[in-house]
Amino acid sequence: MNGPDSRLEAICRSLREWRGGGRAGTPCRFSCVRNSDGTVRWFFRSDTSHPAFLALYNATTLRGRLYAQAVRWLFRRGLGRLAVPETFEADFSDIDLLNPWLDAPERFEHVAFFTGTRGQDEKVVAALGRGGRVTHFLKIPLGIRARELVRAEAVALDRARVLLPSRFEVPRAPEGVHSSGALLLTSVRPEEGGAARLEDGTLVDFLSALVEGSARRQALGASSFYRAVAERVEALSEVPEGLGGWAAARLAVRLREAFRSLPVDREVSFAFAHGDFTPWNLHAQGDRLGVYDWELAGEAPVLHDLFHFVCQSGVLIRRRSARAILRDVGAMEEKDGVRDLARRFGVDLGLHFRLYLVDRASYYLRAYLGRADLHPQAAWLMEFWGAALEDMEEQGPARAGRRAA
Repeated sequence: MNGPDSRLEAICRSLREWRGGGRAGTPCRFSCVRNSDGTVRWFFRSDTSHPAFLALYNATTLRGRLYAQAVRWLFRRGLGRLAVPETFEADFSDIDLLNPWLDAPERFEHVAFFTGTRGQDEKVVAALGRGGRVTHFLKIPLGIRARELVRAEAVALDRARVLLPSRFEVPRAPEGVHSSGALLLTSVRPEEGGAARLEDGTLVDFLSALVEGSARRQALGASSFYRAVAERVEALSEVPEGLGGWAAARLAVRLREAFRSLPVDREVSFAFAHGDFTPWNLHAQGDRLGVYDWELAGEAPVLHDLFHFVCQSGVLIRRRSARAILRDVGAMEEKDGVRDLARRFGVDLGLHFRLYLVDRASYYLRAYLGRADLHPQAAWLMEFWGAALEDMEEQGPARAGRRAA
């Protein structure tokens, strides 16, 4: 390989555009791991002795965990080149955006980059560390929308630390948002730990702590949550034919129907929510929980995060059918912690799940509008949202109006 792919080159151009360049440097050799479509997913200096890029890898499946263990085993024996054999040569020294951190070897010995997901929220994330341990992450936004999300995360982290007890860890931003828009965050991922599971009760305890300190009731139609959903649904009045084909257009129709049927005068319990509460944004160690990626945090109906955890896990990790996932959602009310939370805050389980579906489906479908191509996972999600909304329509007001007893 003579050089990085066109996507990586475009990322580097974006980085230079943010801060300007001009300093000549010596090209370095980088190792890289590719996506299934051939684009670079992770890259790092080939002479590194620690697989820092694994801190950017969400090993939520058995296959993923085995891969991570094998890579660590090879690096510990000085055989990292066998784990990641592909290399390219590049010079990033003229990217001023990176220099405040990468020019400080007394701070960080290991640096690895994740190239992120395409779209309006696109950003590069760097894992930084010393002594065989990743200690920080650097988020580098590549567009206006991404800069807004990074700023929002810095604010959300401050609020989360106020609401949560110490056993729930969230990153700190010791230097605040950099003038470039970048955000340096401390790592809350333990060296040893595993995936968080709904069954162990820690997740419900975490969400209860958020709700306890921030819950309030408000008429749905008067809420900022409702206004944001309304804006997104309006933007989906016309879905391009090339976006997911018939499934996307049909989903947009179902979304508009579901949105119009929402009871705007009904009082709903809202609380501060993570917004992207998924297994790949959590790391458990005993009864402690590290939670990161707070970019989408904000006020949402109570149980929004729990619905998201169950649905995203079912679609993207376990690859369960829509019917099976809906059974999992229905079974949530039988869990003591969830039932107690719903009762105390007057949660209408059916209505809150419908609000979750309309919110997340409209958010991601609108985000997909700005992408030239979509990953298969996007099609899986659209299929699920469509089936779930159809199920809610068929069940009618009786199910949507069911309240925790």
